[in-house]
Amino acid sequence: MNIRFKLTTSQQIAFLALLWLALSPLHITIAQNITSVNPINNLHEGVLIVRFPAYKAKIDTLHAMIDRSNDPGHQQRLQKLLQETMDTRDSTLMQYRKAFLTHYNFSKSAYYFDTDARDLNTASYYTMEGDQISVGELSEMPMYYLHFERSEGSRIEAMVVYDRMNKKVPPPFPNDFAQGGINLLIVKIAEKKFPDWRVKKVNKEFWKNYHAQQMNAIQ
Repeated sequence: MNIRFKLTTSQQIAFLALLWLALSPLHITIAQNITSVNPINNLHEGVLIVRFPAYKAKIDTLHAMIDRSNDPGHQQRLQKLLQETMDTRDSTLMQYRKAFLTHYNFSKSAYYFDTDARDLNTASYYTMEGDQISVGELSEMPMYYLHFERSEGSRIEAMVVYDRMNKKVPPPFPNDFAQGGINLLIVKIAEKKFPDWRVKKVNKEFWKNYHAQQMNAIQ
């Protein structure tokens, strides 16, 4: 004999409510697991470490050429090139540090020089204010590295984000912030400082991707 139970409307509502309460912790746990392995979420909770160029190889070469040269005119030209190289190094560092302090708030930020790139465990790290910070303190957070290099597609100068294992962070993570194109021309016409504009763009794209990933995780 088959016995069938017929639930009233109020009983059905109560049953669905209990089912939702039972499943919602599982849904939240799944969402948390998804975001915990999401690079954009990890970066938001961690630190972006910028690798600034020190131009050491070029500077050392120019110093050596100046020392070897016996031509005063040639030495003067080399000395001028040396000074221009050091000015570029210093202005790049100063402008980008200021840009990160002013326009970047997606995560914590720090920097080191590419001369320390061979061993990141012994590198000298600094806050954007210029204070030295230990690698142990940084290691307590997820760490991502921002390099100045050539983009894979157009081969123009770009800023590219790598993870702690020195692997380029793949899509949908926003990456390859290229220098060229119409945007650079617009910035020059508007007489805006390029580092300011560029860091603003990086910050904006990170936030945009972060919010999109958060929405996808809860749907």
